[in-house]
Amino acid sequence: MVVIGYSIYGLSNFHLPEIEHPRWGYGFGFLSVLLSGVYNLAGPPVVIYGNCRRWEPREFKSNLQGFFMLNSLTVIATHALSDNYTRTVFNHYLLAVPAILMGIVVGIALAKHINPNTFRKIILVLLIIVGLTLMF
Repeated sequence: MVVIGYSIYGLSNFHLPEIEHPRWGYGFGFLSVLLSGVYNLAGPPVVIYGNCRRWEPREFKSNLQGFFMLNSLTVIATHALSDNYTRTVFNHYLLAVPAILMGIVVGIALAKHINPNTFRKIILVLLIIVGLTLMF
């Protein structure tokens, strides 16, 4: 519901209020960790925070990459400590590696040719689809 709600809000051309003080990051970070722990869905609060801070596209991408790298390492470590990794999990991961690499290459190539506003709309529509998939 969070992903779908944010995506619909983003497509409706409403503008989030601007946040000037970086202390708001603690609240959004807490909400992100909470959603990550419960639903493995840390992204929406961080994206909303970045939009409210009016990050430029390059700043937005680099901040999100750093955040998601740290978040992913934490998730990987906690799953390892919980003995959640099995041979089946590793086999599925190895099957996914080519698609991951292809997605990176295609994403870098397309980023040079897609208008940022069009890209944003595409992502928001895809997030609605992901949100609906998560719900059902």
